[in-house]
Amino acid sequence: MNKSFIEKNNTSIKHFTNNENKLEILKSLKLIGKKSKKVKTFYYKGYFTEQNIKCDIVGYIIKINNKLDDYITLIIDINTDNYLKISIPYLKQMQSKNFNKNEIDINSSEFNQIECIDLYHI
Repeated sequence: MNKSFIEKNNTSIKHFTNNENKLEILKSLKLIGKKSKKVKTFYYKGYFTEQNIKCDIVGYIIKINNKLDDYITLIIDINTDNYLKISIPYLKQMQSKNFNKNEIDINSSEFNQIECIDLYHI
C-alpha cells in the first residue's frame, strides 16, 4: 500500500466525536473561519485522482516528537478503500483555484514532508 494511504480501521486515527467537535478542531487548525457554523466543502486535487473531487476530513493523527514541534496529519476520505493522509498546508494549497498538482516536485523533500507521513514509525 502507498504510504500516503491508511486503512480505515487504523486505531491511530482520532475521529471527530460529532459535528460540533469537527467544527471546533477545524477552526483551531484554521481550515475554516472562527465564526463558521458549518464545515465548508474541501476538494482533493492531488496525485491519487485524475479530477478534483470532494473530500471529507474524517479525523487526524497527532505525531508527538520530543525534538521538534508536535504536528497533526489530517485523514481524508476520497472515496477509496483506504483513507488518505495529508498535511494541513497541502490541503489548504489544494483549495486555491490556481492549484496545479503538476507544479509540485514530488521528489523534493518539501513534498515528502507535506504529503507522506509514514505511520508505521509512530
